[in-house]
Amino acid sequence: MNSRIFYYIIIVLISAAISCGAPGEINTTLSGNIEIPGTLSGSAAGPLFIAVSKSDNIESIMNDPVNSILYVSAIDRSKMTFSFSLSDAGLQPGDTVFLFAFADNDYSGGIPYPTPGDVVGFYVNQETLSTGFRLSEDSNNVLININRLQYDISPEIIGIIDGDEAGDIILIAYAGDFNSLDFTDLDTNAIIGYKKFYKSSAPCLYSIKVMPYIQPEKYSMPILGVYIIALLDKNGNGMPDSGDSIGFPINGTDGDYPMAINIANSVNSTTTIYFKKNITDPVTPENPMILTGTLDAPTGYDPGKPMFLIVAKSSDPNEIFTNMLDTVKYFQNITASYNSTSGTFSFNEDLSSSGLVAGDTVMIMALWDKDFTGGFPSATSGDTVGFIQNKNAYAFTVQLNSGTNTVVKESDGSYTFNTVAGYDFSLKRTIYEHAASIKFKLEQGNLSATEFANGNLVQVIAVYDSTPYTLATYSTFKNNLNMDNIIGSAKVLIEHDLSATVTSRYTIPIMPAIPSGIPGINPLDFSIPDIYIVGFLDTNGNGKPDTGEKLAFYYKNSIATFFQDVPDKITLVDGANVLSLKNVKFSQTY
Repeated sequence: MNSRIFYYIIIVLISAAISCGAPGEINTTLSGNIEIPGTLSGSAAGPLFIAVSKSDNIESIMNDPVNSILYVSAIDRSKMTFSFSLSDAGLQPGDTVFLFAFADNDYSGGIPYPTPGDVVGFYVNQETLSTGFRLSEDSNNVLININRLQYDISPEIIGIIDGDEAGDIILIAYAGDFNSLDFTDLDTNAIIGYKKFYKSSAPCLYSIKVMPYIQPEKYSMPILGVYIIALLDKNGNGMPDSGDSIGFPINGTDGDYPMAINIANSVNSTTTIYFKKNITDPVTPENPMILTGTLDAPTGYDPGKPMFLIVAKSSDPNEIFTNMLDTVKYFQNITASYNSTSGTFSFNEDLSSSGLVAGDTVMIMALWDKDFTGGFPSATSGDTVGFIQNKNAYAFTVQLNSGTNTVVKESDGSYTFNTVAGYDFSLKRTIYEHAASIKFKLEQGNLSATEFANGNLVQVIAVYDSTPYTLATYSTFKNNLNMDNIIGSAKVLIEHDLSATVTSRYTIPIMPAIPSGIPGINPLDFSIPDIYIVGFLDTNGNGKPDTGEKLAFYYKNSIATFFQDVPDKITLVDGANVLSLKNVKFSQTY
């Protein structure tokens, strides 16, 4: 044991023994319970102690315990409770202290202090994630779980925090799962580093030490899958609330997801932390925006891997996967709601603090994260996803109302959204990792000069169909288009040189979420046969083909077709698929 600690605490104990308290001094007591999980009960063989520090700066306690620790008391193992006065330690109501308890397995007399091999636990406020406990008058009751082992490690993480806003920074190293975007929904047992400091109105360097106290099931060396989370506490109240911002190191090559790192027992560096999420208060607290309903489980669902409900402010399915942090406003792990009898999940989510408001157009998606091992959910190869989609309006989006928004599965298996029929919410798509796109030009064909004028809107779709398209198919295009077979789409504006009959080249990005019903796709050698490229002049801008609107298709003509333009198909491969021989030509009217 450290002789300086021994000397310091002896002075504290002697002072407590001879002091009767100053006149008028308020007696501040601390009491509570200690719990040790069964998995660690055998490892917590030594005597139990609770310590009180005047600082919640864990680094300071580790580096200078003599000037940090105010009080140490033994705990009766037969009762697993504690109760003592803090007034003689100079503490008063309103003071903030740091509380930690430990089993001192190598205790041999003298002053106790946790060392490698001991079992440790400390108080963390679930709402604020602060390790500080604010004392109140009279009794202060707390529960401390001694559920971590102390390891002989001293990792450090360094990096840069971007941004021009000033304020207090709460920095956390987190080795747990994210079940939602709620900062206070983190598993406090998975917090392995905590630091507070002030950031000026310029980017700054940071460093944070990883605590040696870690739950055994989360420990390895290196420590795997650690997220660095920064809270910009703009109002300085020590808790996440409206106006504050949350930042992460970003993996820009993987859909702009927060990046997890593996922590070695040394100095570890990360990419720059960017503040991507803002915390907002409900717009109308008296009328919260709720999303409630059900969705079908996918074929072969195994509840061993989680199901997430995701709400994104976007009308582009690709954007959810390529720009996750900017588009996803809400997600929640809904695995526990699975009903094996009906084969459905249920959800009842409060979107009021997501930043979404009534009138916003959003995409609502479900993700079965089959390879989830912890941390953030992410759509990777082999995962299954599904969108709320309106098959009548050919829309992957819905508009949120104030109050309750309902997704209801009807008795015939169809869905309604806010009582409007024509919807579906099933997980019918599989994620593939690819970089496929289709590059094409539009050809004037049967469009008039006015219809082919620059700036007119055209909707173009890449769709799988094993049944050959014919001219007859296009005469009933709206009835034959199956949304479950769409693999990509683009909204483009006609753009061409003066007097030209062919436009500049456009691109259809192919979604990573490919219809699961398409047979024979090899994820290692990505290709899809029987892909047709169709489009329509969207004169009223409603996103669907209407009577009188002109239709276009990628075409061919030859002796076999009597030199008549007929729909042609391609086999889509990974990378850019350039339609160089023919164009997407207007030649039909819906």
